[in-house]
Amino acid sequence: MTAEKVIAVSSKASYLDSAKIQNSNNGHLFFEDEPVPDPWPSISLCMIVKNEAENLAACLKSVGDLADEIIIVDTGSTDNTIEIARSFTTQVKHFTWINDFAAARNESIKDARCDWIFWMDADDRLLPENVARLKQAVTCGRADAYYCYVVSQFENNQVAQDRIEHLRLFRNHRGVHFDLPLHEDAAPIAHRLGLTIARTNIVVNHTGYTVDPQTLHAKAQRNLQIIQAAHRQAPDNLYWCFHLGITLYVLGDLTGSIEHLSVVIANPPSFLDRDVYLYQAYEGLMLAYLHTEQHSKVRQILAQAEQQFGYRQHFWVRAGTVYLDLDEPEQAIKALEYARTLSPDARGQSWAAGVIETHLSEAYLLLGDLPKARDVCWVAIAKKEVQNPEKLRLQALNYAAEQKWGKAKQSLAWAIMLTHPYPGEWSTLAKYTLNAQGNARHGRRYCHLALAQDNQNVDALNLLGLISLAQKQPSSALTYFVEALLIDPQHQSVRYNLNQTCQSLNLLPVEVIKQYGIRVMKQDTDLSNQTQAASAFRLALEIAPNNINAYKLLAVTLQNLGREEDALRCWQTAQSLGSRRDI
Repeated sequence: MTAEKVIAVSSKASYLDSAKIQNSNNGHLFFEDEPVPDPWPSISLCMIVKNEAENLAACLKSVGDLADEIIIVDTGSTDNTIEIARSFTTQVKHFTWINDFAAARNESIKDARCDWIFWMDADDRLLPENVARLKQAVTCGRADAYYCYVVSQFENNQVAQDRIEHLRLFRNHRGVHFDLPLHEDAAPIAHRLGLTIARTNIVVNHTGYTVDPQTLHAKAQRNLQIIQAAHRQAPDNLYWCFHLGITLYVLGDLTGSIEHLSVVIANPPSFLDRDVYLYQAYEGLMLAYLHTEQHSKVRQILAQAEQQFGYRQHFWVRAGTVYLDLDEPEQAIKALEYARTLSPDARGQSWAAGVIETHLSEAYLLLGDLPKARDVCWVAIAKKEVQNPEKLRLQALNYAAEQKWGKAKQSLAWAIMLTHPYPGEWSTLAKYTLNAQGNARHGRRYCHLALAQDNQNVDALNLLGLISLAQKQPSSALTYFVEALLIDPQHQSVRYNLNQTCQSLNLLPVEVIKQYGIRVMKQDTDLSNQTQAASAFRLALEIAPNNINAYKLLAVTLQNLGREEDALRCWQTAQSLGSRRDI
C-alpha cells in the first residue's frame, strides 16, 4: 500500500476537535476509547460461516450494540451453527460453496441496507474499546473505508502474534466488493473506485491460530485446493505463487515450497506487502532450506534477508534461531543480543515475551557459559509459574515420564542455568534434547559438557555413539561404545549398541575392541594411552578368553608399562594356547 492511498490526518474537522481522534505522523487515524454520540450511522455486520458452533456466539456477543443488522451466510454447516446464528439475527442465508471466499463474502454484503458495512469471521473478537473506535470511525466521516489491524494470537510459545491490516469497514452502496477466491480483499476495489481510505488503530482480535495443529493442517489443505486452481489459471501471478509456497511449507512439502518461494524472492512483486508477506517469503524459504539440510542456501538467504530486513527485531531473532539450528551459538548470541536492542515490530509477526532470552540462554548454555546463561534465563522465566530450580527438576522428570521431551528439556535446562548441573544432568539434558527430535549437534555438545564434568560418564559416551550412528559415522560410534564399555563392562545398553553396530557392519565385537586398543597403543607411549590399551585388550579377553592375539597385544602394552613379569605371563599364556591349537 503506498502513502498516496491513505489519508493524512487533519485537525480541522469538528469531530477531531472533540479530542476523540488524535493526529498522527504516519497517516493513521487514532481513535480514543470514549463513547460516541448516540445515534451513530447504521452498520451492517456481514459474515460467512461454516461449522462455527464453537465460535459464533462469542464473536457476536463481542460486537455488542455496534450493528443495526447482522447478515450471516452459511456455506454448508453440519453442526448447529445455523441455530446459533438465528438466535442473534433473522437474516441467515445459505450459499452453496464453490471454493471462492470472495463470492461468499459478496453474497453476505449483497442485501446490506445500512450506511456502513463491517465484516468479521466467527473466530474474530472485538474488545469494548474497539467497538467504541468503530462507532467513532463511522461518525467522524473522515474516510469512505477504514483499515483495521487484525491481530492473530498463537499458542506455540514462539510467535506471540501476527499483526496485519485488513479493510474491514467501508461505506455501503459505493460499489465496494471482494476480490480473490482466497484471502479475499475489498481494498483493491476500493482503491480503484477512488475512495478515501484511512488506516486506524482499530483492532480485531483473530483466534483462528489458537487451534490444534490438526485443524491448522486441515485449513491449509483446504486452502491448497483453491490456491492450486488459481495458480493453474494464472501461473505467472506471483500472488498465488507466494501463497502456494507458504501453504506447501505448512503442509510439509518443502521441495515445492522452495520452488515457489524462490520465484517470489527472485522478483518480488510491488503489491506484496514488504513487512508482512515479502518478509514471510524470505523466512519461509530460509526455513525450508534449513529443514532440507541445504545450509549454504540458508546462509545465502539469511544474508539477503539481512540486507532487506535488518531493521526488524523479528528478523534478528529468527537469525538467532537459525544459527542455533546450524550449531553456531556464537553467531546466535550476536544476533539475539542485537535483537534485544531493537523494539518489537509494529506490523507482521512479533515474538512472545521472553523468547529472545530463552534462545539466548540456550546459546550460552551450549557453550557451557553458565553465568551468562543464568543472567538472561531469569528474564526468560520471569512470567513462569515455576522458578524454583528443584521444582523445575521435578517438572522435568514428570514431563519425561509423559514423554513430553521438549518441555522436559526446557525445564531441566532452566534448572541447570539457575543453579549448576548436578552429576549426570548434562547427559540427561542431551537425552531429552535428542528425544525431543532436537538438534543432534546440541546433544553432542551437552555430552561433551558431561564428559568435561566427569570423564567417566558412560551415558554421555553411549549417547555420543548413538549420535554418531545417526550422523552415519559408524567408526566414531564404535569408538564411543568401546570407551564406554571400558568404564563399565556390564552396561547392558552399551553392550547391545556395540553388538548391533558390529552386526550391521559384519564385524566381531572382540576384533573391534582389539583394533581400538591397537590404535590407542600406537598413538603415544605415555602411560595413560598404554593403560587404556591394556584395558581394551583385557576387555577383549573377557569376551574371547582364548584369543591368542589379544594376549600378545596385552603383553606388549604391559611391557610398555614396565610390568615385565605380567607381560611374560601373557606371552606364556599365548604360547600355551598356541600349543594346544597345534595339537
